[in-house]
Amino acid sequence: MKFLYFLIGLSLFLGHVSFGQSNNYYYYNGEKISLDIDRTVIHIITTSGFTINQLDDLGFGDIDVQDDAQYNTSIIKATFLNEPTVVTYFQKSNLLKSKSHIKR
Repeated sequence: MKFLYFLIGLSLFLGHVSFGQSNNYYYYNGEKISLDIDRTVIHIITTSGFTINQLDDLGFGDIDVQDDAQYNTSIIKATFLNEPTVVTYFQKSNLLKSKSHIKR
C-alpha cells in the first residue's frame, strides 16, 4: 500500500515538474507566436531602501536609474557587460529577486 502511495506521489510530482516550465510564446488566433527575450538588459523595480551597490556582483555595465516619487520606487535598466546565456540570465534574475528592496 505504501508503494502505491509512493507511485501516486511520484507521478503527481513528475507531472507538476514537466508542466512547470516557463513558456516563451503565446497563441493568437490559434497560431503559436514565439517571444524573444532580450538578454542584454534587465529591468528592476526597487523600493526606497535599495542601493546601487547591491548590483555590483552581477556583471552589469551601464545602469540607468529613474525614480518614481508617486509610488516611492525606482525603475532600473541594467545592461550586462556581456550577453549571458539563457540559463545565466534566469539565474541572475532569480538572484535579484532574492535581494532585499527589489520588487521584481
